[in-house]
Amino acid sequence: MRKAISFRRYLLLGNLVLILLPLFVVGAWIAFDYQAAIDRSIRRSNERVAEAIAGRLDEFFARQRDAINRITEILTSPGLYAPERRNEFLAAVLRAQPFLENIEVIDQTGVIRWLAPYDTAVDGISRRGDAVYEAIRTTPGIYFSVSYISLQGNQPALTFGQMMGPYTVECSLDLRAINQFASRLSREFGSEFELRITDRTGVFIYHPDTRKVQEREVQSSFQSIRRDGTAPFSMVFTEAGADYLVSGVALERPHWFVLVFAPHSLAYAPLRSLTLVLVLVLLAIAVGGVAYSQLHIRRVIRGLDPLLEGTVRLADGDFCEISGYGGGFREFERVGDSFNTMVGSLRQRETELRDQEAMLEASLREKEVLLKEIHHRVKNNLQLISSFLALEAMKPENERSAAPLLQAQRRVRSLSLIHESLYASELFDKVNFAEYAERLVRETVTNGPEPSIQVRSELAHLTLSIEKAIPCALLLNEALTNIAKYAFPSTWTGERSVLVRLEEDDPGRIRLTIVDSGVGLPSDYDPERTETLGHTIMKLLARQLGGELVIRSDCGTEVVLRFAA
Repeated sequence: MRKAISFRRYLLLGNLVLILLPLFVVGAWIAFDYQAAIDRSIRRSNERVAEAIAGRLDEFFARQRDAINRITEILTSPGLYAPERRNEFLAAVLRAQPFLENIEVIDQTGVIRWLAPYDTAVDGISRRGDAVYEAIRTTPGIYFSVSYISLQGNQPALTFGQMMGPYTVECSLDLRAINQFASRLSREFGSEFELRITDRTGVFIYHPDTRKVQEREVQSSFQSIRRDGTAPFSMVFTEAGADYLVSGVALERPHWFVLVFAPHSLAYAPLRSLTLVLVLVLLAIAVGGVAYSQLHIRRVIRGLDPLLEGTVRLADGDFCEISGYGGGFREFERVGDSFNTMVGSLRQRETELRDQEAMLEASLREKEVLLKEIHHRVKNNLQLISSFLALEAMKPENERSAAPLLQAQRRVRSLSLIHESLYASELFDKVNFAEYAERLVRETVTNGPEPSIQVRSELAHLTLSIEKAIPCALLLNEALTNIAKYAFPSTWTGERSVLVRLEEDDPGRIRLTIVDSGVGLPSDYDPERTETLGHTIMKLLARQLGGELVIRSDCGTEVVLRFAA
């Protein structure tokens, strides 16, 4: 049963819940919507920043594509640009593009034909087998390699190029301009935002920590950031145990990523003042609600107190009506009127029940006396029949029928003991079979014709209904009588003992075992074909009990009866 709480507390808590819960839900919805709006604003702002930076990078690479177009013009216009002076023309292109480190023009055999700046150590060497050279030859349009650290400037660089007829143009690009541009923007963002640029493999091109660029570190969990296409994207990203709101854009060529990191906590910072206001409002409403509820609950309690006192008196047996109830509330007055009506009905019913109880007790005592008298008379009649049978057996002219008469006398005596036990007991339909079996063993074996037999009883305290007790008693009497008559002949010199065990075999099932240490059954004994009177009676009694009877002989005779209690 659930633990009860006071009505005053229940009403107070109910009022607070009805007032505060809607306010809390509305406040939580406002806070959530406000936080979501801030989150969307930060995402859109960061995406616009990333798109602007990506646009500047596209402009930077467009100038490099202009350089490729200029080199194409030099190679495809021999009338304007003499082949023997192509190194000079390439040097002019190099001077016009300050971030190009070198230009190489490679023929179809893989040998460098022209280059700027000119280097005799490089002129004429073969690029065949070089990974970047082979990638440029197999890529339609301009190919951009992954980034690397240039040996000339110790700065991030990349190689890009394009096939031009029989020639392959390969250029090295210094990325210092990108680092300078990104560093200036990072200072403008402030310390709360962080700009990062990676190549298509996640290696940093720009990072506020220049060490990560020099050591070519890779953006953590880059596969979760990487996207196909150039549409801006935003996501929540966890790095070093902190959550970040990441907005980014992917460049088409080269396939770089511009990433703007903002602490995710920025989206929650404006909620602090809003949360404080909401808490103060809720506290003010709670205090007002408590004061209002206390005033009205006190009036409700005054209207219910007479009802409570009346129920206490009713529980103590006082059927007096109550007064002064309701407290001005019509509903409580109706409850009080119904309570007084109920008290009147209970008072009348109580009087009727007491009269009926007295009648039932008198009837029960009368029936108990009658049952005791019936069991007493049945016991006396059975004892009388037993005495008549014993007297008949003692007559000289009945010497030949004395044994059957005595056998019948013992069976009648076993029934008499059942009714004697019922007469002495307070229960008129159940028998303490352990006490009964102990007495029957004592009368049949211990006080029988062979008093030297040692009897051992292991009897569990089990009660049986009279329907079960009578056939079980007759079967036990039959088994004990056979032991007394046949188990220990005069020529027997071995141990003379009998074990009677009564136990609960399985839940709800009784097991009765009678074992003797005598001569046992004849060698030709067959329980299915034996038709002696005693054996037939035992089988019939077992069938009446709905049980199982087993008779076997090993060292003596063992009779086992199993039946439902």
